[in-house]
Amino acid sequence: MSRIYYRGGMSPFETFSPGYILTHNVIGTNVGNFLYLNGVLRSLMIDDNTVIQANYYNTNYYKPEYVNENFDCFVIPLADAFRENFVNELNELTSFVKKLKIPCYVIGVGLKESYEPDFSQPKPQDEAVKKFVTAVLEKSNCIGVRGELTGKYLETLGFAEGRDFMVIGCPSMYMKGKRLHIQNPKLDVNSKVCFNSNVAASVPTRKFIKLKMKEFENHYFIGQVVNELRSIYLGAPYEYKIEYNFRNVTDKIYQDGRLRFFCNVPKWMEFLNDSDLTFGSRLHGNIAAVLAGTPALLVTKDSRTRELAEYHHLNAIHESKLNEKLTLQDLVEQQDFTQIEKYQKQNLDRYVAFLKKNDIPNIFMDGEDPQETAFDRKIKQTDLLEGIVPVSQCSLEEIAERNRDYYTNLDEKLDRLSKKLNSTSDLLQKERIKNQKIATEPLSKKVVNKVKGFLK
Repeated sequence: MSRIYYRGGMSPFETFSPGYILTHNVIGTNVGNFLYLNGVLRSLMIDDNTVIQANYYNTNYYKPEYVNENFDCFVIPLADAFRENFVNELNELTSFVKKLKIPCYVIGVGLKESYEPDFSQPKPQDEAVKKFVTAVLEKSNCIGVRGELTGKYLETLGFAEGRDFMVIGCPSMYMKGKRLHIQNPKLDVNSKVCFNSNVAASVPTRKFIKLKMKEFENHYFIGQVVNELRSIYLGAPYEYKIEYNFRNVTDKIYQDGRLRFFCNVPKWMEFLNDSDLTFGSRLHGNIAAVLAGTPALLVTKDSRTRELAEYHHLNAIHESKLNEKLTLQDLVEQQDFTQIEKYQKQNLDRYVAFLKKNDIPNIFMDGEDPQETAFDRKIKQTDLLEGIVPVSQCSLEEIAERNRDYYTNLDEKLDRLSKKLNSTSDLLQKERIKNQKIATEPLSKKVVNKVKGFLK
């Protein structure tokens, strides 16, 4: 039996209401995090007795002493964590890892930089990354990175490929083992096409996606981040000063019911499996389609999307090559969507070699590639939420229930935070009184004489 403590939000076997997800952010802002988390956990759940426990993105969820006594390892699946605005989280993880006595494994981590990174100049996160990787390597044999660009970055910090890190791609891609099968699509006006995007994509990319959605009546926009969930679930305006795919419930895409949000991987993949194509700038939105057996065309824009597209041979196009005059059929005809499966086996073998190098028990040991695992069996027993339709498609009763769900969870969270704040205030007040008392107490003659003697 393995006992795994891992960095992550809600377990794949937990079902929280959308209101709870919104108020507690157990998806880590982006539901795409579920993809690589599910991939890692499926690999490591070697039998039905495997214990898994999330830290809910909180390094203080369990004290290090408790983790040392109750778990066999700490697993750290990460996305593009080597970036400036993730330094605080990296420092917290480093501090936590240093206090652990059990093995710690980084299974997937990447660099977030421009499409053509400049490795000749230092980066703001360098020191934090060095300390984090060094701390993890004291408790494992090597870390797994997403692609060659992340590897080059770590080499600039003094780490060596093969000794300190291995390129393994994204663990989400191994959820089906070697079994990937994608066919080249033939689109027509009746095709079901799913789109995804984000506010970080360029304005031309977002405009292109909005325009191409009009080519297919049977289209859907799949949200992934909490702001999109809030908008789809509650009808809250998606306020941005820049062009985006939807803003208000009065928009046509709402009124036509062409928005979806999924709070778990199986229902997400089930919806995409029934689609003819997925197109957009969301990395894991496109990987979810590939895992579902649906052709996907990723719009690349930075180092993280580039290196994973190159490593896994995902079908991709750089955002600079998008032209509003091109149809999706034009773009599709330029691609060979069968190429992904040609490289899947060798990529999986490298991933398994990484697990073996770290002595991590996994379902792929001894050349195995099971079609059903302990993870799969437990998922089948889990009561999963269906995809969330936009609030514009709901009855008044459903709208009232959604508001009750959200505000009940919000009130509970605010009440808990208020109690915590009051408790902290009480402690501060006691400490203040104690310090004031010490400051006003007269020093004993003995202490005064000692001070005088020292001054002489």
